[in-house]
Amino acid sequence: MGEGDRPSLDDVVSAHPDGATIRFRVVPRAPSTAITGRHGASAKLRVHAPPVGGAANDEVCRFVADRCGVRPRDVQILMGDRSRDKVVLVRGVTVSDVRAGLREG
Repeated sequence: MGEGDRPSLDDVVSAHPDGATIRFRVVPRAPSTAITGRHGASAKLRVHAPPVGGAANDEVCRFVADRCGVRPRDVQILMGDRSRDKVVLVRGVTVSDVRAGLREG
């Protein structure tokens, strides 16, 4: 799939008073952690970690922090802590920063 063939992820990112939020559909126990496209109105994020003891949530936060260039403590799961559908807050960034980070890699 070429760069021009990738589905846009711009609309999964929204402004928040503390930064920006991202909607994810998380698929645990993947071979590696990566955004693999769309799932409805969310970005599909496959994570290597299992959904046990918060490991998958921790992996989501680490991945987002790395992509957005923030500290892991600046990333928080606002909704969906025990669900595959999550809303993740990234503090101290703009919507544009997050969109650019999601496009990388």
